[in-house]
Amino acid sequence: MNLRKNSALVLLLASVAGFSSAADDPAAYPHAIAPLLESKCVGCHGADKQKGKLRMDSYAALIKGGSEGPSLVPGKAADSLMVTRICLPADNDEHMPPEDKPQLSAAEIQLIRLWVEKGGTEVLKVSQLGLGADLQATVAAIASTRKAPAAAAAPAAPKVDPAVAAARKKVAEEVMKKINATGASLAPIAQDTPELRFTALNVADSFGDQQLAELAPVADQIAWLDIARTKVTDSGLAVVAKMTGLTKLHLENTGIGDAGMAHLSGLRNLEYLNLYKTQVGDAGLEKLKPLATLSKVYLWQSKATPAGAEKLRASIPKLVVNLGWEFEAAKIAAVTPPAAPSPAPAAKPAPTPAPAPAPKPVATPAPAPAPAPKPVAAPAPAPAPAPKPVAAPAPAPAPKPAPPAPVAATDEYAGVRQRLTSAHQEAVTLVAKAKEMVGRAENEVRLASNELNMARHHVESTVKATAEANKKVAQMEAAVAAIQKALDTVKPHASLADVQKTLTEDLAKAAKMVESAKAGVTTARQAEQAAPAKATQAEANQVAKQKALDEARKRAPHYEAVANAIKQTLDMVRL
Repeated sequence: MNLRKNSALVLLLASVAGFSSAADDPAAYPHAIAPLLESKCVGCHGADKQKGKLRMDSYAALIKGGSEGPSLVPGKAADSLMVTRICLPADNDEHMPPEDKPQLSAAEIQLIRLWVEKGGTEVLKVSQLGLGADLQATVAAIASTRKAPAAAAAPAAPKVDPAVAAARKKVAEEVMKKINATGASLAPIAQDTPELRFTALNVADSFGDQQLAELAPVADQIAWLDIARTKVTDSGLAVVAKMTGLTKLHLENTGIGDAGMAHLSGLRNLEYLNLYKTQVGDAGLEKLKPLATLSKVYLWQSKATPAGAEKLRASIPKLVVNLGWEFEAAKIAAVTPPAAPSPAPAAKPAPTPAPAPAPKPVATPAPAPAPAPKPVAAPAPAPAPAPKPVAAPAPAPAPKPAPPAPVAATDEYAGVRQRLTSAHQEAVTLVAKAKEMVGRAENEVRLASNELNMARHHVESTVKATAEANKKVAQMEAAVAAIQKALDTVKPHASLADVQKTLTEDLAKAAKMVESAKAGVTTARQAEQAAPAKATQAEANQVAKQKALDEARKRAPHYEAVANAIKQTLDMVRL
């Protein structure tokens, strides 16, 4: 009976997954994984476009990976970039797919991770994944759309004049070279795209309006701009107004105020705006209302009020306004204000015990006709039973303390909320620092990679230089031999004494040139021998920096998870 039930369950799950029997058990990659990647990833990583030099439209392409490493390492989800990127928080710059693209569901992410962990091969069967009913349903849903007709193609983007594109690229390269030499960072968001990202993280203390103005030649190409903690002023944001393709803008910890927001009102592609600890108030928020694409605004410790933030949120669909957890804690306190503890009621004085009433005398019953009852003697007035000694002079026992009033519980939870709010703020600060470390580590990796490329180029150059030096020596020695031969020819002829003299002088000069050329060979060989060690050192430095970057990238999501866990606990305590 149990065997029949188990068999029926297997068939049921198999049917849900899109196959009806063990014999019809498809491989997970072509049946579910490939269609899922086709719908969510191949648009940017396929035959027509390869961001980061990565293609995801075939199994071989996943194994090969892109400029940042293999997208798939079978059996190792932590080493597979496509798994780590889809598991990052949505607001992380490295999260995939990008925020403006269709996102993977939690079940789809779990399915991809499970397939990789179970081996991640092309032939791994769906039944070998050990899927639960929810993931079985996800597989069935993916499989059902696998052969669906493709949607009507979107209108083709207008073609860019190659000459114009080349000119823009040249300008961008010149500006990047100039900007990066200052310690700031300007680079493409991804390979094969003109969109740029800028951060002043490493030069924030000295970065102001003048430095920001140097981005003007590529303003329309900048998509992400981070000028947090810089000296940029309201008037300096006039350059930002020209960044019409801007989607992310970090202004936190700056002196920017309401006047600066006027420069942002035309950024119709802006999605993310961080105004934490700025001078922006409600008047500045009014100027952001035309930004219909805005989805996240951070206002913690700014001059904006909750009322002004609510007006902005109401004017833009799907906008999330974050006023910080201090505001959340205040809201909680407003809903459940801790009442002042009421004074405990005064203890009632112990009543003086009244004297015990004397027992009623039992009357002698009258003689009855028959039978005469046994005469009951009238009891002598016995002393009243002594009452429990509660003499007035003796101190009365202290009354039991009243049960704690509800306010005590309210005070206790308020304290818990306060501690949780403080802990959450600390966690949020750690997240911000971790993200700063990621940005700094990215810059260090970029610099280390440049140094490594230069070192490798130097190795090649020294090899060529040695070859050129040897070639020069050979040429000089050939010249010496030719002069010596000519001199030997004219020596027997006295009439050619002048020629002989000239040739002798030329021979001496050529001999010196040979010696100089040989010295050049020695120098070139020394440089050639030293170059590989420098390249090895540069490579080790690049590997170390990459490792530090990987660690930083792991740390930020961990801190975010801690912050989210504290927030969930805080939400529970609200109740």
